Amino acid sequence: PCINKLLTNTRSSVSTTATLYDYSLQPFNVCNAKSGTKFNDLNADGDQDSGEPGLGLWTINLYKDTGTIGSYDGEPVFASDVTDANGAYSFEGILSGSYIVCEVLQATWEQSAPTSAPPGETLVTNCPGPTNGYAFAMAGADRTDNDFGNFQRGAIRILKNSTKGGPVS
Repeated sequence: PCINKLLTNTRSSVSTTATLYDYSLQPFNVCNAKSGTKFNDLNADGDQDSGEPGLGLWTINLYKDTGTIGSYDGEPVFASDVTDANGAYSFEGILSGSYIVCEVLQATWEQSAPTSAPPGETLVTNCPGPTNGYAFAMAGADRTDNDFGNFQRGAIRILKNSTKGGPVS
């Protein structure tokens, strides 16, 4: 259960039966969110450029980082989310602690991002797949912009013709 508001008050004395005064409702968020975007990196440069769409229906896994902090050590999946049509994913209501977020690589795709982590986070280079991901400590603020980029390699078919006509074997 997540707490997001705290009701405080003062008493006229230390006695528990004393008159209550000065109620105050304050933000007190102990749970936060982790979010990002999964995108089709059409030029495989690791950045989401204009015109590179989000990828829907990709699984993003969240792990509690219980082994070597900042490294995936076979921890079980703590939570999963599937990207929406725009490639967005989010984990809500995360309590304070150490976590890792990784994508599940789909067949015929290769990962181009992440190649670095935002300030205060660590690049994880040994996620299952193998892929890269993000290690972070959740404490007091939402974490955003943990994006994953992927691309598909193309294929080239060359047909060589003879100058005398017809294909060459």
